[in-house]
Amino acid sequence: TSGITVPNSVFTALDTMVLDPGTSSRTITRGSGVTMYVNGADSASATVGANTLASLHYRSASVCILSGSGVS
Repeated sequence: TSGITVPNSVFTALDTMVLDPGTSSRTITRGSGVTMYVNGADSASATVGANTLASLHYRSASVCILSGSGVS
Protein backbone atom coordinates (compact mmCIF):
# COMPACT_ATOMS: atom_id res chain seq x y z
CA THR A 1 0.00 0.00 0.00
CA SER A 2 3.02 2.28 0.01
CA GLY A 3 6.23 2.77 -1.96
CA ILE A 4 8.93 0.19 -2.51
CA THR A 5 12.63 0.59 -1.69
CA VAL A 6 14.98 -1.49 -3.84
CA PRO A 7 17.50 -3.13 -1.48
CA ASN A 8 21.23 -3.60 -1.94
CA SER A 9 22.78 -7.09 -1.76
CA VAL A 10 19.51 -8.95 -1.22
CA PHE A 11 19.06 -10.15 -4.80
CA THR A 12 21.74 -11.36 -7.20
CA ALA A 13 22.51 -11.16 -10.92
CA LEU A 14 19.66 -12.37 -13.15
CA ASP A 15 17.02 -12.16 -10.41
CA THR A 16 13.85 -10.60 -11.78
CA MET A 17 10.57 -9.63 -10.15
CA VAL A 18 7.28 -8.36 -11.46
CA LEU A 19 5.76 -5.34 -9.72
CA ASP A 20 1.98 -4.96 -9.71
CA PRO A 21 0.98 -1.71 -7.98
CA GLY A 22 -2.71 -2.56 -8.01
CA THR A 23 -5.17 0.28 -8.34
CA SER A 24 -2.83 2.99 -7.01
CA SER A 25 0.50 4.12 -8.46
CA ARG A 26 3.60 3.26 -6.40
CA THR A 27 6.93 5.02 -6.02
CA ILE A 28 10.00 2.84 -6.43
CA THR A 29 13.10 4.23 -4.67
CA ARG A 30 16.61 2.86 -4.82
CA GLY A 31 18.23 1.99 -1.51
CA SER A 32 21.68 3.02 -0.38
CA GLY A 33 24.41 1.71 -2.67
CA VAL A 34 21.98 0.72 -5.45
CA THR A 35 22.19 1.89 -9.05
CA MET A 36 18.73 1.78 -10.64
CA TYR A 37 18.29 2.43 -14.35
CA VAL A 38 14.93 3.75 -15.50
CA ASN A 39 14.44 4.33 -19.24
CA GLY A 40 18.21 4.08 -19.74
CA ALA A 41 19.20 6.64 -17.11
CA ASP A 42 20.37 6.22 -13.53
CA SER A 43 17.50 7.38 -11.34
CA ALA A 44 16.90 7.72 -7.60
CA SER A 45 13.19 6.94 -7.97
CA ALA A 46 10.42 6.19 -10.43
CA THR A 47 6.67 5.70 -10.42
CA VAL A 48 4.80 2.62 -11.55
CA GLY A 49 1.33 3.66 -12.66
CA ALA A 50 -1.88 2.13 -11.38
CA ASN A 51 -3.13 -0.98 -13.17
CA THR A 52 0.15 -1.55 -15.02
CA LEU A 53 3.03 -3.98 -14.56
CA ALA A 54 6.74 -3.30 -14.26
CA SER A 55 9.76 -5.57 -14.02
CA LEU A 56 12.85 -5.13 -11.90
CA HIS A 57 15.83 -7.03 -13.30
CA TYR A 58 19.11 -7.30 -11.39
CA ARG A 59 22.44 -7.17 -13.25
CA SER A 60 24.27 -7.64 -9.94
CA ALA A 61 23.48 -7.35 -6.24
CA SER A 62 23.60 -3.55 -6.52
CA VAL A 63 22.60 -2.72 -10.13
CA CYS A 64 19.06 -3.12 -11.46
CA ILE A 65 16.84 -2.06 -14.35
CA LEU A 66 13.23 -0.99 -13.82
CA SER A 67 11.13 -1.20 -16.97
CA GLY A 68 7.55 -1.38 -18.15
CA SER A 69 4.96 0.61 -20.04
CA GLY A 70 3.66 2.23 -16.84
CA VAL A 71 7.06 3.34 -15.50
CA SER A 72 7.83 7.04 -15.40
